[in-house]
Amino acid sequence: MSAILNQQAAPQSADVNIRLAFQKQLQLITNNKSVGCDKCGGSGFKGRCGLRELLIASDTLKKLISERSRVAEMLAVALEEGMRTRKQDGMEKCLIGLTHIKQVRSVCIK
Repeated sequence: MSAILNQQAAPQSADVNIRLAFQKQLQLITNNKSVGCDKCGGSGFKGRCGLRELLIASDTLKKLISERSRVAEMLAVALEEGMRTRKQDGMEKCLIGLTHIKQVRSVCIK
């Protein structure tokens, strides 16, 4: 961790700063470790957390559906219009510490 802080202190290009910010976020995701206790039965997890995906059918998507367009094309349009996938929802929940990346991968990253 201190190496990243030292690297950020030196003047760097925008690309390097973006890469360092990404590495810091990646460390947050992968370093969340579940610590077991008596309440959780040693698993480190309590309860459940849903990964949700919501697709709101805009006029553009309705048109693509009626034309029987390819799924990849519909997905691209949906993502452009702001749809968040289950994987994105899971990654956000990892960043805020609600779950672990292994749990997200077991559900939606194959």
